[in-house]
Amino acid sequence: MDTPISNRKRARRAYRLANKLVFSYLSLWLAKKIFGKRYYERRITAVHTKNAGRVKKTIDELRGLFIKVGQLISSMSHILPEPYMVALESMQDKAPVTPLPETLALIETELSSSISSLFSEFDDTPIASASIGQVYKATLLNGDRVAVKVQHAGIEALAEADLKIVQTLVKRISWFFKIKGIEHVYGQISLMIREELDYSQEASSMQRIRENLSSTEKIIIPEVIATHSSKRILTTRFQEGTKINNIQQLDEWNIDRNELAERLILTYCKMILEHGFYHADPHPAAAGHRRLRGQRRAGRRVAHRRAHGPDRLGRQAQHLNRVPASGQTPAAYRSPDAQGIPARPVGRRAPPGDPTCPESI
Repeated sequence: MDTPISNRKRARRAYRLANKLVFSYLSLWLAKKIFGKRYYERRITAVHTKNAGRVKKTIDELRGLFIKVGQLISSMSHILPEPYMVALESMQDKAPVTPLPETLALIETELSSSISSLFSEFDDTPIASASIGQVYKATLLNGDRVAVKVQHAGIEALAEADLKIVQTLVKRISWFFKIKGIEHVYGQISLMIREELDYSQEASSMQRIRENLSSTEKIIIPEVIATHSSKRILTTRFQEGTKINNIQQLDEWNIDRNELAERLILTYCKMILEHGFYHADPHPAAAGHRRLRGQRRAGRRVAHRRAHGPDRLGRQAQHLNRVPASGQTPAAYRSPDAQGIPARPVGRRAPPGDPTCPESI
């Protein structure tokens, strides 16, 4: 992946953005002391909107890991104001593209074979691109269609550099503003990025969840092609479908969206409460929907998170079921971490009135 600016310049731009944000909010805070609360309340939304635009513009310029950060904070409505959510939602679909020769070279290096000995066909253009990698359609020598996810060239070094920048930004902002949970968010981002850089871990997670859900009707986890996968390459069987928030397509297929939402919620309950191992990245691109021979099935690629264990989760779920009768509020209500579920949002916010993409699963 080409890096348009050096790491030093990237850091300067990021720190300059942080300084602008801090200055704008401090200025408004001082004005509040002079002109009163009503003055502040009339202007705070405009300041949020302007600063959200600044953040989006800088992320568009820096790209790299900052795209992933933008995707994450676009769903963190409990931390940042609504204008940030609106401005950064488009980050879900923005990502750099690595030139094809670099992609093919990486595949051959990782799998120790030539492209012609691995695939009979390999598309020139990726069908999707994210902050860490991009996905191509290809055909195996036996004729099977597959999806090949390949990391961007140089993404590991760039991710480490960007994580250091983000850590410094968090420290600077925290010095001026006490934003509850922001340090925890950075820790989660750092852990998640390092996990996502290891595709072999994702492959293992996909295989485990595929086995766990093998008896669940209308849920498909693509099969991993282990012979064509590595730490930086992930090859799975290709599944045709559409994003789960493509309402027009779902309606054209006569999909019952309420039934679809219920199916996904029940699947998540099964993963969390029964298996203790669950899909932790349920945004529209990860939870798709396919149509096959008259049947409608939900399909998903997998990022995972372990719960503390199905037995513990099951006991706490039973305790929650007794709450209405007892009139007590258990600790499990107050602390998601007590159930092995991190107290942070995953995936993107649900569009208003869209039952196919629940805000909290």
